[in-house]
Amino acid sequence: MGVLKRIRSINPTAKVIMVTGSTDPLLAREALELGARAYVDKPFDFDDFKRVIAMALRPEITQPDDHPRTRSRPSSGHPSVGLVQAALTRLR
Repeated sequence: MGVLKRIRSINPTAKVIMVTGSTDPLLAREALELGARAYVDKPFDFDDFKRVIAMALRPEITQPDDHPRTRSRPSSGHPSVGLVQAALTRLR
């Protein structure tokens, strides 16, 4: 969780997917509360993982301004989106 906190402190708009060998639901909940877009347990099905990546790249639903997790997030214009999409294309 320390790495996730550090990433979010450096770039609050980073779209992070936590991948771990732990199946502890409390860790998954904590990761999501800290801003991870998804939490994936190992081992995982690669096709499922590709779907998780695609979901993480979708823009978030706009939340009310008074919600504590409201942030402006880049959409498909962000450079990392192109990198991930290119990687997914190579994997198909």
